[in-house]
Amino acid sequence: MKKLSMVLAAVGLLVSTTASAQLTKKPDNTRGTRTVVEEVAKKPKLYGTMKSYTQSGRAVVKIEFDPMVERIAPEKSTAGSCYELGNHRFNSLGEALNVLSSHGWCVELGWTTEDNRNGTVTNFVLSKEVEKLMPVYPWKEKKGGSTSKEGAKTTSKSKK
Repeated sequence: MKKLSMVLAAVGLLVSTTASAQLTKKPDNTRGTRTVVEEVAKKPKLYGTMKSYTQSGRAVVKIEFDPMVERIAPEKSTAGSCYELGNHRFNSLGEALNVLSSHGWCVELGWTTEDNRNGTVTNFVLSKEVEKLMPVYPWKEKKGGSTSKEGAKTTSKSKK
C-alpha cells in the first residue's frame, strides 16, 4: 500500500510539474502577427490662386495660374481649362467656387487682406488632383548669356 501511494504521489508530482511547465512555455512565434502595409501613392496636385473683391460696387473675381502649368500638365486639356478659367469673368464668388468645384478644383486655404484700393480682398489657394505631372527643374535651366540659343544669336549680331 505504501508503494502504491508513493507511486501515485510520484505520478501526481510529475503531472503537476509537466502541466506548470507547459503553462510557462513561450509560443514559437514571438514576433506577433504579420501585418501587410500597402503604400498608396498620393496623386499630384495643380495649384492656382483666386482673389475676390468689390470694385465700384461690382464683384470682381480673378483666378490666376502660373504659366508653368502648361509645361507640367501632360494633358493639354488641363492646361487649356486653366487658361480659360483665368480669362473668364465670374459674376460672384459663389459662382466661381461652384464652377471650379464642378471641374474638380478644391479650396486648400483662404484668408482676407485689406487693400487701400479695393478694400477687403478674399484670397484662396486652389488645388486639383491630376493623374500625373511632368517634373520641371527651373534651377537647372539657364536663361540668357551665351549658353542659350537666343543669347548666342544676339551676341553674334552685336559683334558684326
